[in-house]
Amino acid sequence: MEEKLNQQDWLDLCSECRNGELPLAFPRSSVQSFTRGEVLHRLQIPDTIPGSSSVCKELIVGGVIAVLCKYSSQYAIRIGVSSGIDAEDSQDEIQLLPLCVRLSDKTKLESIPKRVSAALTQAQQFGGLVSEAQSDIESDGSAVVDQPFRILLVMENRDDAGGSIADLNDTHWEQLQSCDLIVRISTEDDFFNLHGDYDTDLLDPRTVEAFMGHVERAIAAITSTGDAALAELSILSKPERQRILNEWNDTAMEFPPVDCLHSLFEAKAATHHDSTALLWQDEIITYGELNAAANRLAH
Repeated sequence: MEEKLNQQDWLDLCSECRNGELPLAFPRSSVQSFTRGEVLHRLQIPDTIPGSSSVCKELIVGGVIAVLCKYSSQYAIRIGVSSGIDAEDSQDEIQLLPLCVRLSDKTKLESIPKRVSAALTQAQQFGGLVSEAQSDIESDGSAVVDQPFRILLVMENRDDAGGSIADLNDTHWEQLQSCDLIVRISTEDDFFNLHGDYDTDLLDPRTVEAFMGHVERAIAAITSTGDAALAELSILSKPERQRILNEWNDTAMEFPPVDCLHSLFEAKAATHHDSTALLWQDEIITYGELNAAANRLAH
């Protein structure tokens, strides 16, 4: 069911939502290099999806939200979305809107794009209030910052957009460089292009590529097994599942044949003949003495 919110409800939801983020390859630090890496992932648009750009947008954003829910086991997620980049006003700041989506482990996969559509409408309607709500929005208990988004989605090739992230100038990059990951989403023929621009202080190519693959599998599940619940969504590839369930648990080791206990003690006594084996009040018995006493008792 579509969630209809008033202004205060939306602000409460925005405060409740967890900042969506990827598992970090490197710990956060106050020292930053401000270097960025890039990853391009292409995925084919499912045949069951109509050619509408808005439907494609809702589907791929839904895949991103579903994956972030699986990463964190949290079902109220907040990410950033770009409301468009106007090349004619390239000196202006880009308006970044908070996309707040509340799901649950029982949410049907097929309903996620509709929920995303409602959340996008709310972001357009209330997103301008985010600066006023900053005092209520915290990231994992830390101090509130001007840029609250760890992940930002930018939609390219849109009819209502005057430009794309490729047209960004230095002012725009300064605005966006605090994002862990910026995902540019565009369509080309029968493909989605997911262009990831990431902070190399926090993420590596393997982590970002894995995320892109997880989003692709989430989209496939949404379009093919929509009646399933979010809790049933599997985002791991076969190699990932093999590595986690089998390779990482393959802890068997070869051990030399183990002798009887008395043989092990004799070997210890031979190498530590004068070392203390037993201490009783003022009496000290060495390994050699204890082994000799044991032999007398045995024979």
